[in-house]
Amino acid sequence: MNAPHAPATDPTGPLPVAAAVPDTDPQNTRTGRPPVLDANLRKRLVALINAGCSRRAAARRIGCSPATVTQTIARDRQFADEVAQAESNLEVQLLQSLRNAAQDPRYWRAAGWLLERKYPIDYIPNPPRHYSAVQVVELFTATLETIRREITPEQRRAVIERLGDLLCQLEESPRRK
Repeated sequence: MNAPHAPATDPTGPLPVAAAVPDTDPQNTRTGRPPVLDANLRKRLVALINAGCSRRAAARRIGCSPATVTQTIARDRQFADEVAQAESNLEVQLLQSLRNAAQDPRYWRAAGWLLERKYPIDYIPNPPRHYSAVQVVELFTATLETIRREITPEQRRAVIERLGDLLCQLEESPRRK
């Protein structure tokens, strides 16, 4: 029969958080909860990112929440720099692999793929249209003005009432995260 919690001396069971974090304060003056990401877990996380994991996947792999990683990065500049360096190293490594593959005529698609993503305006046959927020507002304003000129005051009141109903429905619907 398995006990609900493995003792701290059981090498196969999970370690309690307090046992997993070494005591670095010789006078035991530190108070509060020990950090979840100790030096060992931080090194493992950076190594996983170097290997190609996302922050989220690396966090899950070492057994912590992605939010914990984000919060630790926000608090610890050195750790943030290590994570950023690991992500940058991976990006350069992957781009170099893609470029090496593109050197071989059999893998010409690698070059095409890279060109399409690096320079979409020039290399995608029908590039997706991108609109700035200002352009969207201008288009929306012009559309509303056109509609306003083309319909009667009674129709305008009906449209405004219907739009108000739609807004109420949006406010009542659950928000997406």
